[in-house]
Amino acid sequence: MKKILLCLFMVFLVMEAKAFMIEPYLFTSYGEAVHPNESESPTMFGHGVGTSVLFDVFPMISLGVSGDYRFYNQSSEVKSPYGNRTGKRLAISPTLGVKLGPIFFKYYYHLTGDYELDNATDSGSEVTYTDVSGHSFWLSIPVFPLIRVGAFYEMESFDTSINGATETDLTTNNNELEYNKFGIYFSILL
Repeated sequence: MKKILLCLFMVFLVMEAKAFMIEPYLFTSYGEAVHPNESESPTMFGHGVGTSVLFDVFPMISLGVSGDYRFYNQSSEVKSPYGNRTGKRLAISPTLGVKLGPIFFKYYYHLTGDYELDNATDSGSEVTYTDVSGHSFWLSIPVFPLIRVGAFYEMESFDTSINGATETDLTTNNNELEYNKFGIYFSILL
């Protein structure tokens, strides 16, 4: 019992000392879903909700993890060569935070999170893109106490496609699915 109380006391001290930050956020973005071997790239909207948990390692620098759930909607006309890329993805990424006065910068590297398309193929197969890698750059400023608004750029690349039971390595033909997008977000930096 003493160990539990001691742990709770230490957690309270860490919280009181502001040794970590929590940033829940909402975002929306616009960009393209590109396969290098396709003649056209469908335009996409992305929306989602997430949270970053960052621990101070130096006075202005924090390390942690970000997780968000994303919905992707194809805004351009659906054409048979590439189909409909509307889908969803749960992303979990290691995160670096830098706070320079009122400006807060976040960078995270995409390591996990399969991208599942909502629509099956003509033959009824489910399509999922896996083996993600990518970069996100987020920059925000305060607009009210604790409330922040910001902009971001993000690039995600998926190296494997699973169509039903068939798995295809997209890197062998230099045909990775890439999302390049810009967006805005609203957050609470606690």
